[in-house]
Amino acid sequence: MSEKSQLEWFRSRRESRALTMARDHMTKVVDTALELDSLVEAAIHGRKEDMASAFKRLAMNEKAADNVEIALVEELSRGELPAKDREDLMRLVSSVDTVADWLKVSGKNIDLLLETGIEIPPPVWSSFKEMTKNALDCTRALKRMIDAYGVDYDRMVKARDEVKRLENVVDEIYFENRKVLVKIHTNPGIVVILNDLLEGIENATDFCKHAADTLLTLGLKGR
Repeated sequence: MSEKSQLEWFRSRRESRALTMARDHMTKVVDTALELDSLVEAAIHGRKEDMASAFKRLAMNEKAADNVEIALVEELSRGELPAKDREDLMRLVSSVDTVADWLKVSGKNIDLLLETGIEIPPPVWSSFKEMTKNALDCTRALKRMIDAYGVDYDRMVKARDEVKRLENVVDEIYFENRKVLVKIHTNPGIVVILNDLLEGIENATDFCKHAADTLLTLGLKGR
């Protein structure tokens, strides 16, 4: 293969299938982020049944993302791709799947609070909602970037800038929310759970940025 083969590789019949699978993978990750946002929205209003339903959907979407990842890795391993390109693509797939993993961690911590009957004040959930909303927007921006890959380089770069911006926004909200935790709870166990919840969201957007950086590298190779 020539150096410009990376983009040509994706355009071939087999590798076009891999790209379609990568987009499907990202769709499942966005769906996972959407359900986490819905879960926190339900928590704000104390709708416990809706919280439980949202967590079940979140877990299903994260599992679906895992299944697509497995199939996608198998598909990539069959292609006649240079080792460095395959390594970059595998890193991209791993980063995208890790986004869903961390979103599920946040959801599991909320589900734990629901099971134990711990009441968290609605204003606290509202402050967390700012993080989940921006995390959802971050995954959507990453999906736009993946959708634009091999189609519109400028649109891909614009989406990548939005991923970076939103990752920074979530970082800022994360530290503000940690201050909130210190003020609202003297129970260290609850503080740990809530902090793990916040870290899951923050880590998810970090991996969105990692995936975006990897995708930009791949896009530059294909120009």
